[in-house]
Order: sequence, then C-alpha cells, then structure tokens
Amino acid sequence: MKYKDLIFDTDGTILDSLQDIVSAINRSLKECGYDKEYNYEEGKKLIGGGASTLVDLSLSFTNPSEEQYKKFQKLFLKYYQKKKLKNSLLSFIR
Repeated sequence: MKYKDLIFDTDGTILDSLQDIVSAINRSLKECGYDKEYNYEEGKKLIGGGASTLVDLSLSFTNPSEEQYKKFQKLFLKYYQKKKLKNSLLSFIR
C-alpha cells in the first residue's frame, strides 16, 4: 500500500510550544482585565486536553460570564495563532 501523505502531531512531542501557549494565555488574561499570570510550570498543567479544556483551566481561578469566556477564548486563539512557533523549540534540545 502506498501512502500519499504523512501527518505528524509534533506539538508536545517534537516541538515544545508551551512557552508560546503560556504567552498567549497571559496576554489574553491581561486584555480581559484579569490580574493573573501563569508561569511555565503552571502552564504545563493547563495543556493536553485541547483548546476548550485549556480555556476552562486557564479561567478556573474565576467565574467568568459567558461573554468573558468567549472573549478570552477568541483572544487566546488569535494570539496563539499569531505567535505560534515564535519561541517553540525542538523538545530534545531543552
């Protein structure tokens, strides 16, 4: 059997994108008016369950309205998409 394409899920295995994710979370929190910032170690606990879970966990310190939740989610996806791979490293280099 011949394959035309090969797909790799590099995030978290080959690439360490946590710094970019935490940066997008913190920028989104600040823009939403929250006085909260996650560090690298705290950020590790937020990832692994997909974007929706990440948003839920990122906002777990507060009780956001639906409007606040959606605003944070939109900003996070915007900032992560913009800065994706800016600080990411091959995970075996760290």
